[in-house]
Amino acid sequence: MPAPDASIPQRELLARPVRREAVGRALKAARIAASLNKQQAVAASGVSRHSLMRLEAGSGSMNLDRLWSLARAYGTTPSAILAAAEADPDAAETLKP
Repeated sequence: MPAPDASIPQRELLARPVRREAVGRALKAARIAASLNKQQAVAASGVSRHSLMRLEAGSGSMNLDRLWSLARAYGTTPSAILAAAEADPDAAETLKP
């Protein structure tokens, strides 16, 4: 079970939307590189259309199972998707101490 937001440091709470948006852009780029539209991605991954739309928009939180399912459907790896998100300058900034 996730920790309640009250127990999470403010810096981490502020970083969440930045990181989620970077992952969303990375997911969308991976889907496009795989030449899949959203409907095809849903069919190939088992992730719901609503979830996929939220994830790509950066408004959803992703669990590891979804990440692996999407990576497989896109012909890539979870680490490649995360590396693309980490390459985003704003997201990379959230990793600094």
